[in-house]
Amino acid sequence: MPGFVGAMPPLGLAWLAGSLETAGIGVEILDRQVDPRSFIDVFREARPGILGISTTTAARFQAFLYAAEAKRFAPETVVVLGGSHATCTPHDTLTHLPQVDAVVVGEGEATLLDLARRVLDGGRDLTGIPGLWCRHDGEILAGPARPRERHLDSLGFPARHLLPNPLYRLENEFVGGRAFHVMASRGCPFACSFCSAATIWGHSVTYRTPRHVVDEMEQLRDTYGARGFRFMDALVTLRRDYIRALCMEIIDRNIDRPWECEVRADTIDEEILRLMREAGCYYLDFGAESASDRVLLRMKKKMSREQISEALALTHRLGFKTKVFFTFGHIGETLADARETLRFIRENARCISRLGGSIGINIFPGTEVEEFARECGCLPADFSWSTPFHEARNSFLSTPPSVPILIQPDFGWREMYIVRYRQLLQKARDPHMLLLCLRRLGDPKMLRHLGRLLAGLFRGGAAT
Repeated sequence: MPGFVGAMPPLGLAWLAGSLETAGIGVEILDRQVDPRSFIDVFREARPGILGISTTTAARFQAFLYAAEAKRFAPETVVVLGGSHATCTPHDTLTHLPQVDAVVVGEGEATLLDLARRVLDGGRDLTGIPGLWCRHDGEILAGPARPRERHLDSLGFPARHLLPNPLYRLENEFVGGRAFHVMASRGCPFACSFCSAATIWGHSVTYRTPRHVVDEMEQLRDTYGARGFRFMDALVTLRRDYIRALCMEIIDRNIDRPWECEVRADTIDEEILRLMREAGCYYLDFGAESASDRVLLRMKKKMSREQISEALALTHRLGFKTKVFFTFGHIGETLADARETLRFIRENARCISRLGGSIGINIFPGTEVEEFARECGCLPADFSWSTPFHEARNSFLSTPPSVPILIQPDFGWREMYIVRYRQLLQKARDPHMLLLCLRRLGDPKMLRHLGRLLAGLFRGGAAT
């Protein structure tokens, strides 16, 4: 289970909405993660001039259906897709989906504002807008590249008043209490083979000032009743001067709330961790991915098994809770590599509060894994992200069936199932996990999860 329990509020959409509101443009957000209202009913009532849909690769087909429904009811509405999936597939999306008029690539605040102003002025020609792909006279055209926003404070706060906040049942694990997501930065300088961050953001990282971030935390505490926070940044500890300044701002203003963030083993040390503890940080998420140095090198993680082990020992000694993510099936990985990682998990169990991760590497557009999968034939030569795809076997691996998995000669379905059984055995032996399952027996998703745990417990011994 995730360390931060509950659906994730779409901060990206809320920032987009805030930019439009600031410019005097009316906007409404429908978050279908939690909002039970029918999409088409809301659309019919609102009759927007522009429908913006943000989507991930896992949720892309539902987004395509919404776009088609909107076009059938109101063909004059400009339908624009954005988000991580659209950013990595603009040509594929516009080639195969006639219901989509345009695609926003990368950060969307300025691009969507330019688009809205043009449409409101009566323009139907969308060409030439930086950051926007569109069709024109039967051709797919890319607008000029839009530079990254360097001063994130200028975007203001996400427009949370447009979100159905009571429907987000969010809490920080271990400590409880109503919690909220916060983002202090955008981007990641690394280029791990399985991640599309470099395609989306490039290799640069932009920051909000610590004062602006803590202003938002203060607002969330005082206005929305926040009892805790989770930083959603790819790596809030990347710059020592920044995390130090952020912690001091939190301490000086007495925010006095627990928070969680993601770290890398090579961006923390005892001095920084002690300051983070003083500022309220109690829970660290490690993207370890593997304990095989060979696999870590191939995935371009730029980290070693020893660094991960030392960081876990340090955080354990300082009293942090940790959630450590391990993924299996990377390029060139073998079952022997996977077993090495499983041994590492057992040997470091006292330093790991929760296990996270996945079996089978999801193939996402814009990643090195996608390029490798096309070259080796794991993805057909004519594969399109916009045409139907469903792999039922993904479900047992807790992977969305709409996302293809990297299948290799030395790490195919058999190897993934073996690792999955072993992983379930480890989770089934976690008393907290079993207690959480029992507490949420009324939830169908939790019942399925408990079934997998029990299946792993009784069948895992045979899968060796």
